[in-house]
Amino acid sequence: MYPTTDFSRKWRIANTLLILLFLSFSLQGQVKISNNSTQADTSAIFQVEANDGTKFHINITDGKVGINTKNPDKALDINGELRIRSVHSGTTMDSILSMDNTGVVRMISVNKLMKSLMVINTDNQGISLNEHILTLEDGGTVDLTAFLDNTDNQGLSLEGNILTLENGGTVDLTAFLDNTDDQSITLVGNTLQLENGGSIDLSPFLDDTDTDDQGLSLDGNILTLEDGG
Repeated sequence: MYPTTDFSRKWRIANTLLILLFLSFSLQGQVKISNNSTQADTSAIFQVEANDGTKFHINITDGKVGINTKNPDKALDINGELRIRSVHSGTTMDSILSMDNTGVVRMISVNKLMKSLMVINTDNQGISLNEHILTLEDGGTVDLTAFLDNTDNQGLSLEGNILTLENGGTVDLTAFLDNTDDQSITLVGNTLQLENGGSIDLSPFLDDTDTDDQGLSLDGNILTLEDGG
């Protein structure tokens, strides 16, 4: 057992340390973890510095976190590349992330994005044609000259009922052979009549000063002149 005086001294020292320990939780200060002895940036409440100088920084005023920047202006501000190792599959009801021209990440609904793309993707323009030049209303032209000489300039030869193209290809004309108008002809007076209907009045050809006054006779489909022919 220690003497009273020594015990009292140690007790006072212990009390003092306990008081300082409790007070330290309410004191303001900065924390920096690094391999060098430099102080933390004045704007940081907590800072971790890697050997290459990259810093993880928490603002002392608003708690914003910066990675490789000591002036974060968003809740998380990354000055560098971001990599995500794996993500879960989403659905059409999810939202996707986009980035504006300042690097700020924003959220866009997939449905809204698809609707906007459907509208943007239309090319609703008037078209006008001046000779061989096709012109778009909002600008741009197409020269159609190269498409003008699109004739199929080939020789044709006929062998039997087969029509052959010079550069290859044939057409069978057999189906077009039975296209005659096979009708009997009869003559009644001066009227020539067709079997399936229709007639020709030959009277105007009979009463003329320089007519060849001949009789006509019909034998089958052959019309014969009296004086020959």
